[in-house]
Amino acid sequence: MFTIHILNVKDWFNFLNEFAAFLKSDEFLKASRFSEVNLKMRFHGTLLLDVDGVKSVGDFEYWDIYGDGAPIGYLEVAYMDQHFFALSVEAIDALLSDDELKDFMLSGASWASPVAPISLSLTFNVSDDVKRLIGNFVS
Repeated sequence: MFTIHILNVKDWFNFLNEFAAFLKSDEFLKASRFSEVNLKMRFHGTLLLDVDGVKSVGDFEYWDIYGDGAPIGYLEVAYMDQHFFALSVEAIDALLSDDELKDFMLSGASWASPVAPISLSLTFNVSDDVKRLIGNFVS
């Protein structure tokens, strides 16, 4: 199994859209030797977060990755979104020191910021070409 932890993602929703497009790209399909790759959410839930003693809620998601109809991996993420923001400004202040992200959060746009690295695991025989493509995508 090939696992990578993806850091510094500021917007989960944007990342998910870009990652889905990456998986469907000709370059990824050729390197992975699949004719079709898709993402499908397995579950979404809510969790209680404790940040420096301030309690609030966040969300978590688990996405299955399918290649030619068979499971080939998954994504896991825990994030806070605008609903979290409405519940606990103190928790966000405790979590964030990035002025650019704070400006984005206050902009009114739909957003979801991961509170931990996104975990990507692939269970098929991952070639060096696939590893290189993933490395380029996440950097």
